[in-house]
Amino acid sequence: MSKRSVRHQLKCAIPLLKALSRMDDASRISTLDHLTDHALQVIYQCIENCIYNADLPKKLRKKIKTTLSTHKNIYEYLSQAGKSTKRKKTLLKQIGGGELPLILTSTIPQLEAVLGISPT
Repeated sequence: MSKRSVRHQLKCAIPLLKALSRMDDASRISTLDHLTDHALQVIYQCIENCIYNADLPKKLRKKIKTTLSTHKNIYEYLSQAGKSTKRKKTLLKQIGGGELPLILTSTIPQLEAVLGISPT
């Protein structure tokens, strides 16, 4: 897959990520059932970026670290490539109502900056 097509797919995924971050818990969990594998991969990548990114402001990093500490092992599992996609989807649905909006709202601006999209 070329870089251009990955870039295009990420640009197309940003509205989905914004919608997921604004949904209430029940709607978000039911929506996670119907997402494609690619959309789930983007969410897993956002989790990985949120956990391991040093470019976040210190206050936001501290908030994320304390919030995610309750499910630290699950988030680390979701961020690893090569793990079972079926198990990842099940785990994401289990915790999807909780910290997912915090993760998405902290990574969406970074994605927009990298892709050169003006925030809306």
